[in-house]
Amino acid sequence: MYLYNKKLIKEFLQDKNNLKKVTKVYISDSIKNQSYIKDIIYNLKQNNIPVHILNSNSFKKKFNFLNHQLIVLEYFDFIYSKLNEIEENINKVRLPIIVLGYKIKDPRNLGALMRVCYAFDIAGILIPTENACPVNETVIQTSRNSKIKIHRFHSITKITNHFVLKKYNIILLDKNGEYKLHKLNYDFILPKSLVILGGESGVPKEIIKNINNLKTVSIEILNVESLNLTNAAAIFLYHFFSKK
Repeated sequence: MYLYNKKLIKEFLQDKNNLKKVTKVYISDSIKNQSYIKDIIYNLKQNNIPVHILNSNSFKKKFNFLNHQLIVLEYFDFIYSKLNEIEENINKVRLPIIVLGYKIKDPRNLGALMRVCYAFDIAGILIPTENACPVNETVIQTSRNSKIKIHRFHSITKITNHFVLKKYNIILLDKNGEYKLHKLNYDFILPKSLVILGGESGVPKEIIKNINNLKTVSIEILNVESLNLTNAAAIFLYHFFSKK
């Protein structure tokens, strides 16, 4: 869904509850230096909302179906959760796990992951604000309206460091992981864990090497090189779900 009237966009953003609904904002570079646009951009970035500055031709081509004013706000009525809401949920669920989905770009993959995580009753999912699919209508439809808490973050380094300081286990699913999933007991995820899943392109090595106290876990499989993220998540979560 879109807003493309300057006045309506300004009024929409003044309501803090609406900020949770914004997926991204597109702005033509022809107006990016106007003072009120600078204020909007600052407000959006303070709230970890992606801002895309497009050249005039690209903007007009992308939104030729709208009677826009060189700014378009894309929003959805899904309400993202605050990070502390997910952290507080960790002691109320079956598995004390938060899943971080790194740069999942396919909405069907994100929707399927939401459904799996909801099925095994974890605390929530973290997704980045940039180069990743937001929660949209396709995601919701694929998830079958799974009521899982989702938080968007800006920096994977900051978010992982946050959980290291909070004494979480930081776990990465990796086909070459040090720990074999089938050999792990339930205690492995205690007292609480952040589990990182790579999107369609995985998690870059330069990011992995900067994560402190990282544990890597592999799932032994036959006949195929690797599993997609949803299958891997389902197997991982079921393993511990069944051991509690």
